[in-house]
Parts: sequence; C-alpha cells; structure tokens
Amino acid sequence: MSKSLTLEDDNEILQSFSISLTVYTKVKKTIQGKTMSKEEKSAKMKELLFTINGLNYLEFLHSILFKHGLKDYEVIEKKHFPLKYIPLKAKGDAIDINNLSDYREMVAVASSPPIPSPSQLACFLQYAETNLGMCYAISYKSIFEMHGISPDILPDVDDKLLSEFGISPGDAICLKKGSMAWWNGPDANHKQSKASASALTEEAQQLPAK
Repeated sequence: MSKSLTLEDDNEILQSFSISLTVYTKVKKTIQGKTMSKEEKSAKMKELLFTINGLNYLEFLHSILFKHGLKDYEVIEKKHFPLKYIPLKAKGDAIDINNLSDYREMVAVASSPPIPSPSQLACFLQYAETNLGMCYAISYKSIFEMHGISPDILPDVDDKLLSEFGISPGDAICLKKGSMAWWNGPDANHKQSKASASALTEEAQQLPAK
C-alpha cells in the first residue's frame, strides 16, 4: 500500500463514479418443514456524482447506499463496508479502501490532474489550423510527441527549440498563446473530463440492517 496523503477540507472536486454494488443477504426458507438459511446476492450498477474531499469518507459511503436505494442500512465509523477504487490506467493501480486513510489516498488520486494524451495534442493542432490560421500545424504532431510537448506546457518551451522544429517566430507566438486559450477552454476541458472519469467497483460484505 502506498503512503496515505492528508488533504485539507477545502480540497474538493466533483467526481463522477460508476459504482457496482453487491449486497449479500441471508434469506430463511422453509422446505419440507425444515427452515434453511440461504445466502443471496444482488448487484446493481449506478452513476454517482459526489464532491470528494479528505474528510467526508462516511458521507461518501452513505451516498453510495442512498443511490442504490439502501436507506435502511447504517454506516458509522466502526461499521462500514469495504470498496475498491479503480482509476484510469494512467493514474495508477486499484486502491482497496477500508478506512479514512485509504479514502484520502483515493481522493488524492481522483483529484490529480489528467495526463495529457496524444489525442489532446492532435485536437489542439487541428484547432490551430482551423481557428488560428496556422497552415500545416498538424504536421508538428510527431516532433512534439517525440519531445514530450503537450498543449499545457507549450508556452514554457524555448523559442529556440521551436525554431529548430522549423516553426517561425510568429507561428511560435501563435501556438503558445493559442495553446493556453485552448487548454483552459471548453474543448480541452471536455477531453479532460473524459480522462478523469473514474470507475469505482466495490464489494459490500453482508450489510446488517438497522
């Protein structure tokens, strides 16, 4: 288990979770005069929007149960259920969440900024051709990828290096200014929201009703 991270209360971000909840219950059945106990399970998949921070672990568990219509189950500090958080591959391995410390680690991973992808670079360069009047901007895609240059760090790239790529001073200024506008605009944000969408799978042990 990697080290847990402590987050401040105001470090909040709204996240979308896909939650698979499995509930195990014991059902008593009478067969030929004999009462037998049988375990049954039910699984449902729900989407949950929740503003996570480092302190609202129990509220998160309550929201999961409420979303699945399980309002009669109780969650307190000493009585909760385990879950497994599965982030995007780019954000690391799955995290088993059994306590507040594990939950804070999940919050840290889920709140981390998305890693720029090659598709984002291609989208920006296409944007540069269409909206910034830069002909053949898409032709720089390969060399940018080779040097690890993405739209979010393009303004910090030295002009001399861009010149070595065959980019004129005017186009370099255009690309740098345009990359910041694009990265902070709706097109990039749409791409990032897809990248930061998280999958949450959780196995609930038999949850006792109140």
